[in-house]
Amino acid sequence: MNLIRLTAKQEKFCQCITEGLNQSDAYRTAYSAATMKPATIHSRAAELMQNSKIAVRIDELRAPVILECRLTLHNHLQTLEQLRDIAKASGNISAAIRAEELRGRACGLYVEHRENKTEVGMDLSDDEINEKLAVLLGTSFPSFPLELEQRVD
Repeated sequence: MNLIRLTAKQEKFCQCITEGLNQSDAYRTAYSAATMKPATIHSRAAELMQNSKIAVRIDELRAPVILECRLTLHNHLQTLEQLRDIAKASGNISAAIRAEELRGRACGLYVEHRENKTEVGMDLSDDEINEKLAVLLGTSFPSFPLELEQRVD
C-alpha cells in the first residue's frame, strides 16, 4: 500500500528502479530527458535517490519481492534438510553430506574460487608472435618493436 505521496514521474522512477533499471535509465524513462546531457541526468537521478520519500517508496516496492525470495530460500533449505535426513536414515552418508553441502551453498557459506592461469604466448618472442598472427590472419606484420621515423616537413 502506497502511503507516500509522490508525483507520477517520481512513482515511475521508483518502479523503474525496482524493475532493475539503473538510476540514469530510470530517470530517462520517467522524465523528459531527451535534450539533457548525460551528466545532468546522472546528477538528477542521484538527487532523486537521496530523497527520503523516494527511498521509502523503493523499499515498499521491493518488500514483497524480498519476502518471496526469503520464503523460497526457506522452502529450499527445508527440502534439502528433509533429503539429508532421509539419506542419513537410510545409511547413505555421502548423499546426506551432499544435501548438507547444498544447504550451505544456498546460504552462501561456500564460495568457489577460480584462478585464471592463462599465460598463452607469454614465452614467445616478438617474431614468434608475428608469425602466429600472420598465419591466423593471412597477412604479415612488421617486426616489433616498431621503429618510427621522424618526418621533417
